[in-house]
Amino acid sequence: MISQGIAQGEFAVWVNPETAAFLMETLFYQFGRYLVRRLDFDQSEDPGARLQEDRMVEQVLHILVDQLEAGMKRNPQQRNDYFPKG
Repeated sequence: MISQGIAQGEFAVWVNPETAAFLMETLFYQFGRYLVRRLDFDQSEDPGARLQEDRMVEQVLHILVDQLEAGMKRNPQQRNDYFPKG
């Protein structure tokens, strides 16, 4: 996926595919633990509760993806939105 992004010009040329893959694998592995801790999620209080159905989880995931894109994409929209025009 990362190599394809580089080949198609979506990712910056300085992104090393092996390092990016390792980083993403590590990040996503640990991200579930982070979400449980950040949202103080306790399934024992409601056994039917599902973390993936929480609206806050969706917001945090959007932040994560935005940060990944801003760091790896050639020209991320986040960068355009952040810096003032003119």
